[in-house]
Amino acid sequence: MRSNVRRHQNQQYHDDPEIRKQCYTRVRNRYARKKSVQGTHTSEQIQDQLKRQKYRCYYAACGNAKFKKKDGKYIYHIDHTYPISRVAGSDIPANSIDYLVLACPACNHSKKDKFPWEWAEGGRLC
Repeated sequence: MRSNVRRHQNQQYHDDPEIRKQCYTRVRNRYARKKSVQGTHTSEQIQDQLKRQKYRCYYAACGNAKFKKKDGKYIYHIDHTYPISRVAGSDIPANSIDYLVLACPACNHSKKDKFPWEWAEGGRLC
């Protein structure tokens, strides 16, 4: 009985959009730390980046420059321009907000772990 109550409280806590953003940011920062990649970012910095990019995909290679909305939330991926898997252990702060852009899921999946200059479709900010 007690565990059901606890589970319900935990679910309510994680259903809060602000808490969800903070948890997601914490997970991404922890992953970068495990890979020995320098830099951190906050959910507020990501929201500022979304406004700076005017709610558009950084690469816009998909032809869909504007992010789609679902249930009142924009659908985007946080993309490391310098992939964590390729800069692990170096002194490049690839997890810093300076090295992050927001991309649509199609562009981010297409880019994979390439550097921007290795990805032929990229670099067209609209």
